[in-house]
Amino acid sequence: MTIHWLLFLVAAVLLSVPAFLPPTMNRRLSQGRRIFPPTVFGMLRAWPNWLDVARAGAGTYLLTGPALTVDPQAVGAEFTALCVRFGVLVLGLLIQTVRFKTEVVFLSPIFYLCGLTLVLPGYEVGGFAVFVGWLFAAGGKNPAYQLPAMGVAAAAGGYFLSGLNLPLMMAVALIFVPPVLGQLFRKPLVFVAEQRETA
Repeated sequence: MTIHWLLFLVAAVLLSVPAFLPPTMNRRLSQGRRIFPPTVFGMLRAWPNWLDVARAGAGTYLLTGPALTVDPQAVGAEFTALCVRFGVLVLGLLIQTVRFKTEVVFLSPIFYLCGLTLVLPGYEVGGFAVFVGWLFAAGGKNPAYQLPAMGVAAAAGGYFLSGLNLPLMMAVALIFVPPVLGQLFRKPLVFVAEQRETA
């Protein structure tokens, strides 16, 4: 396995920089004030979310492509590269999800995971999963449906379109990390969306 350090560091930075929050939402979290229930439209209006899609997609592309090259003849090199990639992705996702304000807050990095999912299992499977996730979120008028629906769609779409493989299983596992953390610690996930200024 060869690590191209410049590309690897760029990928790591893109994936690990904490998510930007809309100013009003950041103030409310810092002051321990109530976060209003999100809407799909409110999430789409929040520009930091679109930045998350771009940086997660670009970082994942670099990490799974030119940043790490593997000699197919080297025994164990592919597995080592897979472990390195998965480690960086898990660390990056935890940084996006866990936020320390007046108390520990678990964010739901939906857009970050959309960018990651578009690349990691392949564009066809990833695009299908992201579409289905947002279809459920918009149809149910609840962003909480997005990640579970996207995870199930990625698993099902990958199984039928490309067959089960390790990048697909990595993507599905990462999608379910925020909901599982919320359940384990019994804390609701906070969705990044525009917040009104009222108390």
